[in-house]
Amino acid sequence: MDSTRWAAVVVWFGMTACARGDVGAPCHHGGIDPPSSPVVTYPARQCNALFCVYNEDIPPLDRACTIGDDTTCNEPGESTYECVRDAQGRGTCRVSSRFVMRNSMCSKQCSSDADCQDRFGRYGLAERTACTSGFKCAVVQSLGDFCCEKLCICADELGADHEELTEACEAGTLEGCCVPSPSQDPDTFVRPEACG
Repeated sequence: MDSTRWAAVVVWFGMTACARGDVGAPCHHGGIDPPSSPVVTYPARQCNALFCVYNEDIPPLDRACTIGDDTTCNEPGESTYECVRDAQGRGTCRVSSRFVMRNSMCSKQCSSDADCQDRFGRYGLAERTACTSGFKCAVVQSLGDFCCEKLCICADELGADHEELTEACEAGTLEGCCVPSPSQDPDTFVRPEACG
């Protein structure tokens, strides 16, 4: 194979290999228990920009169940919860690890919705994604390392609370992130650059 053909094969392979971790591609959070609120994992090595986001806010269920039978945890036709053994050995319903996996997607930092589009103007860059309505640039977390940081998020999962969160971040008033909460020491509090 001549050097020109070899270079073309390398470029093609590089382009197809990178596409798997683009915005919207499936990803996982390692060995954490399924969360009931949004989680950002960084670094997520299967994602090009190293961000894996689960942006669902699913309340925990206070319901007893039979271990191995998830039907008592869910409405008919749904698979949001699974029945697992709690610390006392009883069956309890928690968010299903399969549900978290299905709804976790690669993301990247952004400043506008256009940053979440591909070069053809389509929302989402990955060829295979669980997101059906495209991606928006939005704030996900109100606490932690990525509080007030804008990331590309599936529009399916954005509600009015995300607009309020973004506004509080832009105004620099979000307690616990932009200003210290009562439980935080104001002398050691570090205000993130993402706060307005």
